[in-house]
Amino acid sequence: MSRNEPWKAIMMGGLCGCCDDCSSCFGALLCPNCTHGYAMSRISDRHSCCCSCLCMFFCCGCDGNEIEEKLVGAGSGCCYNCLCYAVCGCCVIARNSRATKAWELAGKPKPNSIVM
Repeated sequence: MSRNEPWKAIMMGGLCGCCDDCSSCFGALLCPNCTHGYAMSRISDRHSCCCSCLCMFFCCGCDGNEIEEKLVGAGSGCCYNCLCYAVCGCCVIARNSRATKAWELAGKPKPNSIVM
């Protein structure tokens, strides 16, 4: 993992850094559906912010897996991500928001591509 890929460090670093970005942290606490929807809309054109927001509780595990696959190259699986959402959903949402922001700021590179 390169220093030029901060989204990978965020995704692989666990859930304890949720306060590293105040806007993601507060968004996950105050309006988790909107924060989740916005993170999903960053990774794919087929995800609208509103649709992901409304479907979060039904699709959170698979959505989390899709974020992992897009940003890291491999996902942990829908069941694992669903369990993470059940244990500390706000932390998962904040982590996904931070990672997708970093990925978007880097120009949305493909997994395993070299970032200059």
